[in-house]
Amino acid sequence: MNISLSKISSWFGGLILIITVFYIIFFDPSKFNPDYGAYEILYKIIKNNDFRFSFDKFAFLDYFVRIIDFTGTYYGFRVMFASIEVLLFLIILRNLRIRLKSLTLFISLPLSAFLLLKLHVQIREGFALLLWLFSLNSIQKEKYISLKNFIFFIVGSLLHTSTLVFWISTFILKYKNFSSRTKRSLIIILFSFLGLSIWPFFGNLISLDYYCSYCDDIELSPSKIFYWLSFVVIFFLIFKSEKSKSTFTNQKSIENINSSYIGNIGFYGFIGFVPIAVLSFIGPTNAGTFNLIFRVVLNLLFLISFYRSTTQPKNFYTYILNSFIFISVLRLLIFPYIK
Repeated sequence: MNISLSKISSWFGGLILIITVFYIIFFDPSKFNPDYGAYEILYKIIKNNDFRFSFDKFAFLDYFVRIIDFTGTYYGFRVMFASIEVLLFLIILRNLRIRLKSLTLFISLPLSAFLLLKLHVQIREGFALLLWLFSLNSIQKEKYISLKNFIFFIVGSLLHTSTLVFWISTFILKYKNFSSRTKRSLIIILFSFLGLSIWPFFGNLISLDYYCSYCDDIELSPSKIFYWLSFVVIFFLIFKSEKSKSTFTNQKSIENINSSYIGNIGFYGFIGFVPIAVLSFIGPTNAGTFNLIFRVVLNLLFLISFYRSTTQPKNFYTYILNSFIFISVLRLLIFPYIK
């Protein structure tokens, strides 16, 4: 069997990149991690206080610390928590048919970016996203809403409310009485409302706490506008490529498999969210507002990337998307204070 040198190099390069990221997560958790100190403070607060039952946004982090922290150290907790997250992530990749033998350098780019950003830095949101993605492994079953997935839904939504929109989108896609066109339209509308909630007026109206009162406003510059527009351009190229053939995102029926759900939510969520959210840049834009927009956009691009890496891994535009995501995350972690 002939295997070209380029394929071997790509596989080996991808493997080295993933191993490097695993090393950072488990053996140097403070590296490229702007949230490391903040979570250490939370860890100490939890350890120094008695247990109390609550449902606030840090409650489940409190529960996880008390349940899985056998070492009594922050580093030990990070290792235990990361081990659970990595195990879930590997199971999710297996069900997406992204396996070691099919690994390439370009496939490893978004995987490494997700590992670094969501499992290494944003550990609460990362775990909440993993619970939702893990639930999709049983999407083909008649009864998706099982006790297990209900628990995942409660834990994930309370751990980080940003994942609630993905759960609602999944329920929409799973509902039998809607046509595929209606389902996709509802996802666009749902994410449009999410984009609308980012506007300061509507955010204050529904008492969202995303606004960072101590953060400075972001000053627009040509370089920043060009950088932000690049996200839209990349999406447009990918979406145009997707529409040029029959795929899970434009078929008349939505197939009950995880990659189909991930792709549809990623594409139509982006279409609904971005045009509405960017209008918040008209006038002064608070850093807290920008961070929320960037977080949602990056999450949607991760979904599109995972979908494309599963369905069209050798497509030129998939290469571009995967590379762009990796570079964006790397820039964010190396220069966290540059917006």
